[in-house]
Amino acid sequence: MALMAIRPSVASLEEIFELRWKVLRAGHPPDAAVFLEDTHPEVVHLAVRADDGPAVLGCLTLFPDSLPDLEVPAFRFRGMATAPDVRGEGYGVALLDAATEEAAARGGEVLWCHGRLGAQGFYERQGFTTMGEPFDIPDVGPHVVLLRKIN
Repeated sequence: MALMAIRPSVASLEEIFELRWKVLRAGHPPDAAVFLEDTHPEVVHLAVRADDGPAVLGCLTLFPDSLPDLEVPAFRFRGMATAPDVRGEGYGVALLDAATEEAAARGGEVLWCHGRLGAQGFYERQGFTTMGEPFDIPDVGPHVVLLRKIN
């Protein structure tokens, strides 16, 4: 059986919202998955799909956002989610690669996020480093700031 290609692409909020909500804010009302940055004038929503269909299997939201103590152009991403049944199959890596390319094309030198502690190992395997101590986001859980320099 041949491996399917993973297709990252720019998407609308409507295309990615259901996956974001169901994965990241399960058990909460849909408005818990609405981010202030969704209306940022330079926001980019990214989705990944398999080459055999239109279903969104992974998503993230990218926007310019400075990182305290760094004086370089930075892009932050939020709402990164992968469908549970495809985790470990490369969709998250494809999303991060697409976000890195998009941020670099817009002049970004750093890509960063508030990552869940449970996902810290995944991000570190992708070249991210931890900055500072863990902190709690109410109703969501413990997070840490993770960043990766863009070459």
